Amino acid sequence: MKKILFAALALAGTFQMAQANTLTINNLTNCTLRCGISYYGDVMVPPGLSTYTSTPGNDISSLKLEFLAVNGSYLQLVSGITPSYSSGAGMPSPVCPTPMGYLTLSWAQASPTANATMIIF
Repeated sequence: MKKILFAALALAGTFQMAQANTLTINNLTNCTLRCGISYYGDVMVPPGLSTYTSTPGNDISSLKLEFLAVNGSYLQLVSGITPSYSSGAGMPSPVCPTPMGYLTLSWAQASPTANATMIIF
């Protein structure tokens, strides 16, 4: 009985460890941007691809991008799987120039526990 209990606990621990998800960010701007990732913390996202993995049981489901716009105002864009967040579009560009003068986030995630991809352009 003791062996069965230990085996069950080991399987439960393995299942819990398998619950971490990954966020891949493709930053298509030339800017390094400050982002707050849910259950992960603040990171500086450079141009190109960056990958962040959550801790088990704390799935990444949203991101807050913060920047100083060309007009001097402090702006935030929030994007994620939560319906009220979805994708953020058309904010004035950060001080670092972007091709069209605006900054947009596009978030793709099948479920709150699935891996996510975000594109910044």
